[in-house]
Amino acid sequence: MLFHSPEYIAVFFPIVVSIYFFLMKTEKSLVGKIWLILASLAFYGYWATAQFPIILFSVFFNFAIGQLCENGKHKASRTQYYWILFGVIVNLSLLGYFKYKNFVLHNLNNLFSSGFQLEKLILPLAISFFTFQQIGYLLDRYHGRIKNSNFIDYFLFVCFFPQFIVGPIVLYSELIPQFQDKRNFRINKNNMILGVKAFAIGLVKKVYVADVIADITSHLLLNPNHATTIEAWVLSAAFAVQVYFDFSSYSDMAIGSALFFNIRLPMNFNSPFQAKSMDQLWRTWHITFHRVLLDFIYKPIVSSRYFHPSLVFFLALFMFFMAGLWHGANWNYALFGVAHGFGWIVCRMWQQYGFVLPEWISHILVFVWSSITSIIFRPASLITSVTLYSKMFAFDKEGPLKIINIFPDMPFFTLNGVGTTQGDLLSPINVLFFILVFSMTLMAPNSMELIGFVERRKHTLFCRIQRIFEKGLVSCGLSVEKFYSIVYGMGFGFAFLKVISMSPQEFFYFNF
Repeated sequence: MLFHSPEYIAVFFPIVVSIYFFLMKTEKSLVGKIWLILASLAFYGYWATAQFPIILFSVFFNFAIGQLCENGKHKASRTQYYWILFGVIVNLSLLGYFKYKNFVLHNLNNLFSSGFQLEKLILPLAISFFTFQQIGYLLDRYHGRIKNSNFIDYFLFVCFFPQFIVGPIVLYSELIPQFQDKRNFRINKNNMILGVKAFAIGLVKKVYVADVIADITSHLLLNPNHATTIEAWVLSAAFAVQVYFDFSSYSDMAIGSALFFNIRLPMNFNSPFQAKSMDQLWRTWHITFHRVLLDFIYKPIVSSRYFHPSLVFFLALFMFFMAGLWHGANWNYALFGVAHGFGWIVCRMWQQYGFVLPEWISHILVFVWSSITSIIFRPASLITSVTLYSKMFAFDKEGPLKIINIFPDMPFFTLNGVGTTQGDLLSPINVLFFILVFSMTLMAPNSMELIGFVERRKHTLFCRIQRIFEKGLVSCGLSVEKFYSIVYGMGFGFAFLKVISMSPQEFFYFNF
């Protein structure tokens, strides 16, 4: 089920929230948790019923392993170590079989002309996410960071529907204690208002930004040979921003949905394209995934007595390679990871030698590199990526003229007209749309800052403009709070009407 579908917004979610708080009000917290588990399985099974045995096996298996490797002592025993090792191997084997088996066999066939038969495997929905989440649980259990886990809490931890499909990847210690806090058993109007705001912003970002960019770029994505040099460069930036808005919109709606249950999920995006280094970019993009890689893989290796500091760049490159391949069984994703790895290494070496660039130049370089590498990430094949790169770096005669000639005689337009001229990426309406979206991405506060979920960074240009605007509202006798409530309501209303009028597009990260 999609967050931005009428079924979720108008039927599923209101019913689940209402029944949950009715059960919690009657002091039946256990029944309330079971209700959430059943609702989450219904949410998952809306289009993945055939995959129930996989998710159920994964939950039961990992809970059993967690019980066997529970560490109540200061130092874990060798038996517990072997249990945890067995659990991690089984989890990675399950992920590898469904996600990477055909990829490996296909490449072996190409390299050695072997005759391995490829099976028609259906990738279980969310397997990359719930596998990493449960491996994190096992490692926390092994290191003694989790005490007295019960099966109902564990099941809810894995399949709580706001974060079940595409994250954020949560830790047991940051989710379950919130379900056990009796203060969260009652409806909290402030959390619900915050949840409505987060969900509304996520819905607008998905319907009016990510999906619109997908429509605008679809023609050239299918026909890369038709792109001019200027169009290929705009396309690269558009791909980067589309993936960001698509994934961050899901995280916004997940956080908003969870807030209705008085659950605060971790923030997953913190304005990554406003980063001034590759390291900062990855610390603000898919934050919970980065945390898993850093805490459970990178740090243990670096702290090992067998690790030599001279190998840190090779380790970083390997980590980025694996991070890319985690996104999908495709060389595009692996090369995307390697490209970001090289960017990270160059940035670190730059810092080590004491080179300092003005912040605005660093900002531009990070965004340009992210845009260039998105050409590897977004298309479905390397052929498309290579074709677009050949267009980007082989300047043609038409490109500069086309960007100059789009501005005269610009027609009046409405928001509904954006993206309708799919054959022309640089139509006047699309150019203005890109200028607005790129400006928001590079300068404006992110959605979590806007709604007050996290503290907003101060002294930005946007904040200054906002303060001037709010003073103007007050001087006119208008309520700032009511004004923003109307804005959120209108944004949600228009986005919901658009969702009703057409079939919603899947989230890009559903492929992973």
